[in-house]
Amino acid sequence: MYEDGKIMMLKRFTFFLILAGMMVFPAFGGLANTGITLGSGKISKDSKVWFGDQILWRVLKNENGAALLISDTSLDMVVYNDDSDNVEWEGSLAQNWCFIFYLNWPDGVEKDAILPTTCTEKDDRRENGIAYTYKGGHEGKYYYSSASLDEEFFFLLSGKEADELFENDRERRSAGSKTWWWLRSPSERRYRNNRSTVAGIVDDDGWVSDTSVTSLNGIRPAFNLDLSAILYTSEIREDSSVSYLLTMMDRNLNVEVQQGKKAYRDGKIITVPYTVSGSNADESTRVYALVTDKRRGSESEVIQYTELSAESGTGIGSFPLDSNINGIWGKDFHIYLLAVNKNDGSRTTFASMPRELRP
Repeated sequence: MYEDGKIMMLKRFTFFLILAGMMVFPAFGGLANTGITLGSGKISKDSKVWFGDQILWRVLKNENGAALLISDTSLDMVVYNDDSDNVEWEGSLAQNWCFIFYLNWPDGVEKDAILPTTCTEKDDRRENGIAYTYKGGHEGKYYYSSASLDEEFFFLLSGKEADELFENDRERRSAGSKTWWWLRSPSERRYRNNRSTVAGIVDDDGWVSDTSVTSLNGIRPAFNLDLSAILYTSEIREDSSVSYLLTMMDRNLNVEVQQGKKAYRDGKIITVPYTVSGSNADESTRVYALVTDKRRGSESEVIQYTELSAESGTGIGSFPLDSNINGIWGKDFHIYLLAVNKNDGSRTTFASMPRELRP
């Protein structure tokens, strides 16, 4: 949970299952080397996650069912304020940018998982002072005023957070550029008429510093993500870098066996008469079957995951059981049906609550 703050958590029931790609696993085997992890286990400190319209985010903290994320790179160039005498976060152009960013976020599962964040900082310059050894070799401190948050969805880090939530200066730099990026904390350094005209900044070397509020610098929004909305993560490897795609539960999407009919087995072939419903049914692009070694739960393992040979909507689909899956359906293995809205590229995928098929 966000440090020194309160997060209004959205409570959801979550079933951690695999829902991505057409993939078959060895019977009753583990998930090693699949690149897929049940639930949100891979969303840990310093991991990188795709969320939104192909935006890459860095995880700064994961605790109490929420993860604090910051964009991996600057998403825009803005002035903190257009009035050099106004250095407060409340009402600043930087805060307004964060508000508009959330306002323009498409309604739906992703937006519901962005948690409102409240954080009260003490207005104590000495407590908020951050010690740094400057490039010239002498030591000193920057001092920042308080910059509290009041149920804000996207926001900027404070000076203290920027100092404490990164391992080193290199990790603090904006990825892929030499951009300076804003913090929300007003600086206590005095310039004109003994008034502060500067706010917190992270420079291109990763140093926490300050600069004029009217200067143009990068903006890296942060937010708290509700982890209970995540069904699974999929690993993406590019050279030496690793990032994760998300599949999230869509409660406006449902799939079930057609009324008055049953799924049935003919040798290794499972046939399912199904119907997809819900207000987001038109967005479902595929129907999948998922086979587990135990009835759904935190200890169950997925031993097969495959797409049905049918289009989404209402129809009859089938799939072959993996050759190593034997025994009694409903006792030795369990089958679940899912409707999936699978997006291309680095975009979030959405899926229905899994429905168990009974023989």
